[in-house]
Amino acid sequence: MKNSVFNSFLLLAMMGMLFAACKKEYPQPPIQELPIGTVYTIGEILDMPQNTVFDTASVYGIVTADEVSGNLYKSAYIQDRATGAAIQLYMDAVSGVRIGDSIRVFLKGVKFGMYKNLPQLSEFGPDGHIVILANNRPIEPQLTTIADINAGRHLAQLVKLENVSFVDQGETFAPTSAYGEHDIKDETGNSVMVRTSNYANFAGNPLPTGTGSLIAIASVYNTTWQLTLRSANELVFDGDSPAPTPTPTPTELEGDGSRENPYTANDIILLAKQESDGSSYWVKDRIVGTISTEGNQNTYVFSSSADIATNLIISSNENASGEAECVPVQLPSGAVRTGLNLVDNPGNYLQEVLLYGTLEKYFSKPGIKNVTYAEINGNGFGTDPNGGGGGDGNNYFNQPLTSQASFNVFSAYSVAGDQGWSFSAQYGAVMSGYANNTSYANEDWLISPAIDLSASTSPVLVFDHTRGPASSINVGVNEGYYTVWVTNGYTNGEAPNMENWVELTGVNHATAGWAWVSSGNLVIPAEFKTSTCRIAFRYLSVSGASATWEIKNVVVKEQ
Repeated sequence: MKNSVFNSFLLLAMMGMLFAACKKEYPQPPIQELPIGTVYTIGEILDMPQNTVFDTASVYGIVTADEVSGNLYKSAYIQDRATGAAIQLYMDAVSGVRIGDSIRVFLKGVKFGMYKNLPQLSEFGPDGHIVILANNRPIEPQLTTIADINAGRHLAQLVKLENVSFVDQGETFAPTSAYGEHDIKDETGNSVMVRTSNYANFAGNPLPTGTGSLIAIASVYNTTWQLTLRSANELVFDGDSPAPTPTPTPTELEGDGSRENPYTANDIILLAKQESDGSSYWVKDRIVGTISTEGNQNTYVFSSSADIATNLIISSNENASGEAECVPVQLPSGAVRTGLNLVDNPGNYLQEVLLYGTLEKYFSKPGIKNVTYAEINGNGFGTDPNGGGGGDGNNYFNQPLTSQASFNVFSAYSVAGDQGWSFSAQYGAVMSGYANNTSYANEDWLISPAIDLSASTSPVLVFDHTRGPASSINVGVNEGYYTVWVTNGYTNGEAPNMENWVELTGVNHATAGWAWVSSGNLVIPAEFKTSTCRIAFRYLSVSGASATWEIKNVVVKEQ
């Protein structure tokens, strides 16, 4: 038996797709379906013949570059901490791995080869091939010189250069329609190209002036050595920064970002936010289409017909026909995406939508991300930060489980098993009885703090949740492995006494793996309309049978 609170749990980063049109950002690979087999080092793979296709085997590495900035797409780099050997992962879909992740790549069916002299593992998708073993294990970049990079001494490795300068100072990293290629040089005149995708979130930034340092991946294309930047934050130069874009005066904006006076799409374009300031704002305007990522190209589609569910575009002009008058909106997995996306809701086209999210660059444009709540056609989706649960009444408890702080509001108690509830920034509260290729018997509780329902009339609990993988979607549903409970008498640190808890029945469960659904309104009985009411999620698994349960957007409100 173990007893712990969430502050003692390790953060588990689940993988998620950034742009793929699917119901879940990235179906996390079930560990139980990925055997290890023969273990190769990255160095051993680099010595293998080209076009080697692996059978049951694995390779371990630390992620040194990911897709977060948009400078890489469907690819990442991993490096061996001990030897420095490195290789590119070129995948069939966006992986969602992050810099510093320690991962295992299951190599069955994966091909090793040299693409334009760059070593890579290819012809595989992240789902079913990548297992994240730990987070926050970053590799320090190797301090080197341009001469050593051009001599091929750091192929695919993470490097750092100092005392370098850009030749084309003042130009942008990349034009809007092509890759940017700009040389940097050192004090002796040696130079190497910095190549930047026009989809990078810093593509439109001016090149830094003066002399400074940068961190990048050393790469090659045929015989041209080049550097791939991970983030604009890893360039530190001493030159004068370009004058910032003047902040618009209030009279130039139609809104102020409040719910009563939300920003418009034109306001967002005028504000031109590059990075989030940590706050969320209200935005209201019309849905005019989506951005299709099919064929590795970002295409603005001004139609109700959509091939992607992960984004929308809004505009102050309902007849918009160009990207310059549009604002891209990221749709996170869960209720917001379910309610807004045009794949499932083509009737939302040209409708006015109210959004609550952060203002930052998305698809290299001023955009809206991290949307936690939306209203359209009188319906609310997600968690209303001002209360109301989508217009249904006052919220007595509201935890989206999208931050560590929100997660830490809850307490965890493990009655049986060595596994326990943990947090994922993408998937919320996560519990699985599977580890080390085995399903273990577990009983684990996720318990809210006391919720004051003494003034409530008809309180209900509602939350978003999903289970997977698909092969385990029916595991334990009829046996009550995933249940919700309520009590008036629980003290933190105590084992839950079943006699004091009452189950809330009628939970809506998904019928497909990794499909996010709403639980529906679960009525809290009248005897729990007290100041000490708590709700809890109880997870069970048995030896040989388990699944993963993920929970977000937990709200107690008036029905």
